[in-house]
Order: sequence, then C-alpha cells, then structure tokens
Amino acid sequence: QDITEQKHAELKLRKSQQLLASISNNIQEGFFRSSDTKGLMFVNQSYIKMFGYKSFEEILNTDVKNFYANPDDRKKLIRKQKKEGKISNEEVLYKRKDGSTFYGSLSSTMFRTEEGNELMDGVIRDITDLKQKEEEFHQLHASLTGILESTQESIYALDTKFRYMAFNENHRKVMRLLYGADIVIGGNLKTYLKNSPDEKWVPKEIKRAFSGEHFVKEYFVNYPSYRNRYIRMMGNPIVDKKKKVQGAALFVVDVTDQKRSEMHVQQLLQNLSAVIESTKDRIFAIDNNFRYLIFNQAHAD
Repeated sequence: QDITEQKHAELKLRKSQQLLASISNNIQEGFFRSSDTKGLMFVNQSYIKMFGYKSFEEILNTDVKNFYANPDDRKKLIRKQKKEGKISNEEVLYKRKDGSTFYGSLSSTMFRTEEGNELMDGVIRDITDLKQKEEEFHQLHASLTGILESTQESIYALDTKFRYMAFNENHRKVMRLLYGADIVIGGNLKTYLKNSPDEKWVPKEIKRAFSGEHFVKEYFVNYPSYRNRYIRMMGNPIVDKKKKVQGAALFVVDVTDQKRSEMHVQQLLQNLSAVIESTKDRIFAIDNNFRYLIFNQAHAD
C-alpha cells in the first residue's frame, strides 16, 4: 500500500510538472520553482536561456548561489519571502554562466505542499535594458540640470495647458520676486500670473510657440520690485516624434544693460549728426581703405 501511494504521489507530481512546463514554456519571463533546502526544482526554457545555460540538467547541477552576483542576496530574499509570504518586483543583480551580470525583476510566492514542504514559484523578468535606459535618463537629466543652472537666463518649459514641466532655479527666483509665487512642477503658469500685469500678454506670447512658431521678442517691463527693465523672450515649440506640439520651452533674459548701451550709442550718433550738420564746412571720415564712415550734407553736395 505504501508503494502504491508513493507511485500515485510520483505520478501526481510528474503530471503537475508537465502541466507547469506546458504553461511556463510559453512565456518569455524566466519561471522557476524552488525550495530553500533543495534549491531549484523546475525552470522553463526562458530561465535557462536567460542565465546562459544549455539545459535544465545543467541548471540542476549548478550551485544555486552561482546565479547571484552577490550570493548573500539569496539568503536575504528567502528571509523576506518567509516573512512576507511573497516578493513583488524585487530588483536583483543576477549572474549568468559566463560570469556576466544582468538586472532582473523578481516576483514570487511561497506555498506549502500537502506533504508540508515549503516551495516557491517565481518569475524573473530581465530589466537590464530598462535599467540602462534609466541610467541614461538620469545622466541626461543631470546634464540638463547642469546646463539649466549654469546660465543667468530664466528657463522653463510648459505643456499646452500651461503646466510646468521643468524650470531652473533662476526662473523660480524670478517668479517669487515678481509674483510672490512658489512654483512647482505641474503648477499652472496662468494661475501664478492671475491678477498681475502679465496675466494676459505672457500667455498670449507663449501660445505662439504652442502654434509651432519660434520667436524672439523684446519687452519693456516695470514692476515694483523690478523697475524699468528690458527683457528678451525666446520661445520654441516642444514637439514629439510625430511632430505634434506638446508644449513650449521659454528662455527669458534681462537685456537692460545692452539696451541702455544701444540707446546711449544711438544718442551719441544723433548728437554727432546734429553737430556735423550744423556747419557749412565739409566734414567726412574714412577708414584706411578709403571707405566712408560718415559725412555731412555739405560734403555730399
């Protein structure tokens, strides 16, 4: 009778493993069943390929610690599994047969068999490409932040509903100075400008970029905390791969000193013109190539 029951148990186990193999071999993730004492009991073809082995038998003959870049990780995961009963999207650095490593997202559950054995069924998803893209994104973000913060310009980006997608520290300070606004990502520029002299004209200008236009324009502004200043605003549309406008990038710089210098030069030229035209003498100036720099009407006549 004991032998018969054993045969039935073995047959039941075999059918269970066949069903498990039939299901799991049709998924791309690495599926496994293991115990904390015996190690791996079953893996699918994706698991074998993921770790760089040739067969299930080769996997079984490999110390389970060799699958981890840090062998202690397995012990930590088992402790967490027993404490919480499951693991969800745990990031683990695994090791392939050839010694190379990859990041996997582990999800597994623990259950007890009729015989009282604790088993774990789990799935590993290779997220190496995702991690690489995340790293590239963080590097790009760090570079972009460095660029944004290295300039004296007020730089910010809005979506088409005037919500902030990004801004630099200089822009944050400007918004605080002029409007008393503590801006945040996702905050609405139109809300921050409400009841200010810029409530209408600033959004109107930004809409030019929303329409796909690249523009540069200078403005004279006068605020209680920012008197008689000239600013230059540059707007550029932000477009996606389908050339659809998703927002606008704005660059604002104070050009007061430049404008005042230009106005001063203009005034000097006007004064000089008035002086040379006030005499009947012929007055002119040329460069070393005999090209005229200036002359009065008397000389022209």
